[in-house]
Amino acid sequence: MDRLLTALRTPWSLAALTLATALCGGGCRLLGAPLPCTSVVDCPRGAGCIEGVCASAGNEGEGEGEGEGEGEGEGEGEGEGEGEGEGEGEPSFADCDEVRGLNPGIARGAWLLRSPSGGTERAWCENELDGGGWVLVARSNANAQSDQAFGWRDPTPGVAPGDATDAYVLDAAALGLVVDELLVVSGDDPASPGTEQYVASYDDNVLDASYDNAYSGRFSSRVLASSCVGLTAAPTVLQGAGCWFFADNIFAFETSVAASCGTAVTGLTVNGFVGGTPAGDPSYCIQTGLLEGEQAMIYARERLGCEREERAGNGRTGVLTYTPRGSATPLSVYCERGVQGGWTLVGRSVPTGGAPQFGWRAPTGDVNDDAAPYALDVTLSNIRARQLLITGYTSGKQRGAYNYVVTYQDDVLHDQWRATQVTYEEIRVVGTVCTDGAGSPVDQVSGAPWMFDYAGCTDLDYAFYLRDNTDGGCGATFGLNQDGYGLNQVTCHGSGELDQQQGMIFARVRPPRRSDL
Repeated sequence: MDRLLTALRTPWSLAALTLATALCGGGCRLLGAPLPCTSVVDCPRGAGCIEGVCASAGNEGEGEGEGEGEGEGEGEGEGEGEGEGEGEGEPSFADCDEVRGLNPGIARGAWLLRSPSGGTERAWCENELDGGGWVLVARSNANAQSDQAFGWRDPTPGVAPGDATDAYVLDAAALGLVVDELLVVSGDDPASPGTEQYVASYDDNVLDASYDNAYSGRFSSRVLASSCVGLTAAPTVLQGAGCWFFADNIFAFETSVAASCGTAVTGLTVNGFVGGTPAGDPSYCIQTGLLEGEQAMIYARERLGCEREERAGNGRTGVLTYTPRGSATPLSVYCERGVQGGWTLVGRSVPTGGAPQFGWRAPTGDVNDDAAPYALDVTLSNIRARQLLITGYTSGKQRGAYNYVVTYQDDVLHDQWRATQVTYEEIRVVGTVCTDGAGSPVDQVSGAPWMFDYAGCTDLDYAFYLRDNTDGGCGATFGLNQDGYGLNQVTCHGSGELDQQQGMIFARVRPPRRSDL
C-alpha cells in the first residue's frame, strides 16, 4: 500500500502508471491516472501524448476547487487544496496556439481554454487555415431569430461552439482575448469551412475598450480561398472592424474606418452576413467577397512577436524566438522594450556594410550577428509598421542619443504601398534634443526632422526608405543603407543628427495595450 500511495503522490509517468496499475489489479481504475498512449489518437480530445501517457501542458492543479483527499489524482489536490478536479476530465489550454502545439495532428475541434481569472471556457479552435491559432468568436445561423442579441459583447450561453443548428458567440471578455487578426469564413459549420475564406490584419486590438466606438483600420489582408475570380485582397467591407460598444447586435465591419459606429449596418448578423452590396452590382465581388446574404463565421487571433509579448506582460529587451504561424522554422527577432515597448528591430547598419540587398523586403544577415548588416524577414514575421523608432546606436544594439518615434498614416509594410510613400502623422523626439545653431530645438519645429516625413516604398530592396518629400518618387536611395544613414540632410532639422551615422530602425503598430474587457 505504501508503494501505491507513493506512486499516486508522484507526477504521473509511464513507469509510475504501470506500477500503480499492477498493484491495483485488473478490475480497479485509479482516479486521476492518465491513460497510456502511443499517439495523440489514443487520448481524449484536448490532450496530447507525452512520454507515453495522455497529458496536457502543465495545467494540472491550476485554478480553484475542492479536493477529495489524498490520492485522487492530479488536478484535484489534497484535502482542501487547489485544483479544478479534472483528474478524469479533459485538460485546458492557454489558447489555440497551445492546442496546436500539443496536438499537431488535429486540425480543428472544441477545447477548454483558460481565462485570466482561472476559469475555463469551451471554444472552437481552427488550426489548419493560415497557420492556425484561430478561435471561433461568432457563427451565424439561418434558423436564428433576427432580433436576437448578437455581437462582440453578447455571448450565447448554452450553445456549443460546434453546434451548427444555432447561432453562437464566444464569451471573448471572459477569455480576455486580444484580437488584431480576423479570419472570416463562409458557412455555419466550423468542422467544414466554406469556400470563401479571408484574413484581415488590423492596426490594434479590435476588442480594446478604448476603441469601443471606433473602427480599427485594416493594414493588410489575404485571400485564402474565394469564388471571386481575380480577387487578390480581402473584400473591402472587412477594412474596418470593431465598434462593439454601439453596434452590439452585429459584428460590425465598414469599408471606411472613419464611418460612424452608431449607424453601422454591415457585418455579420445573427442570421447572415450583410455586406451592403447586392448581387449583380459590378463591385459585388470586391466589396463583399460573395459573403452578402450568406451564413458566415468569424475567427480571431493575435499576431505573434514583440508586441504580443508586451501586451501579455512578458515584454523585454533582447532576442525573442518563436515559430511564425504557417511556418515550421523558428524565427529570432530582437525586441526593444524602451519607449513604451513592443518594438521589433527591422534593420541595422554596420560601418563595413556591403550586403547586396538590404531593406523592407530583403532579409539580410543574422539578428545575433552585430558585425554584419541586418534586415528582418518582415513577411515571415508578419509584423506591421505604423510606427517607426528611428535611432542611431553606440555598440551592439544599444540605442544612441538621438531617437525619433514617427507615426505614419498607414502601414509602411503593406503590400499596396510597394511603390508609394507613406505620409507621416506625427514625429516625436525621444532623449537628446538637437538644435541647428541659434535655431529652434528640433522638437519645436513642425515636421522635423524632415527626412522622416515619408517612409515605405517597399518595392526597393537596397534601403529602408525615408524621404522629406515626394519628389523623385521611390527611386531615390535616401534612408538607412547597409553602411549607415544616407539622408542628404546634415542639419538637425533635416536628419536629426543621424545623417552618415550608423543606425537602427524598429517597428510596431502602436504602443501595445492589453484588453480592458
